Amino acid sequence: MGCSKDGSAPTGANNQYKVVTLTPDTLKPSVLLSGTYAKQPGNTVTVVGRGACWSLKPAPTVLDSNAVIGGDTTGAYQVSVLNVPGGKKIYTRAFLKLLSGSVFYGNEITFTRPLVQASGIANPAFNITNNSANIQCFVTDRGGGIISKAGVLYSTTPNPVYGIASSAIPDPTYSYGGLFAYTEPFVVVPGENFGTQTFYTLATKTTYYYRIFIVNGTSVPYVGPVQTFKTL
Repeated sequence: MGCSKDGSAPTGANNQYKVVTLTPDTLKPSVLLSGTYAKQPGNTVTVVGRGACWSLKPAPTVLDSNAVIGGDTTGAYQVSVLNVPGGKKIYTRAFLKLLSGSVFYGNEITFTRPLVQASGIANPAFNITNNSANIQCFVTDRGGGIISKAGVLYSTTPNPVYGIASSAIPDPTYSYGGLFAYTEPFVVVPGENFGTQTFYTLATKTTYYYRIFIVNGTSVPYVGPVQTFKTL
């Protein structure tokens, strides 16, 4: 059996190696696609990467969305892929990348991703003054859902909680500023910057607690870990 860069190669095994697509883990903030790779007796082919690809259409290839890890280690492996849509039939195949540049694909399986919490990152506050600060936020995965709003919760008391407040002025209990309303189609790519928010009218020499929040249709919105900054 030969190999192919375009996905037309036979799948499963030949006299050099065997690759099998395993059931993915769809319950994490990112989907974990899985495969396993075994060398056949007399193997003389160098594998430089193991990975998995996915698509909304059958027979996905490395030209579609994919993730790869390096090395020639045999056995089971997982790769993390972001922003797989929820509620749709997804096709996936494990693959091996060879030193020659060719790609060998495993069997195809399908799965449907359930709706899970989205995920994101709020960077450390910067440009801090006596009454303002900037906070930059990123969406890493939208959990298979539609992002309706996202922003930063912040407060002068620990553990700000997502609630009904909408003012950008800090509330003694909690508030959320940086409110973003998205209309589909909203394409989220890994590490997409959805806003650098500047918070004004802050109190001087005061410690603020803040965390990112993302609403995507789950019963409980995603809220990130609490961080702090202190005004000058």
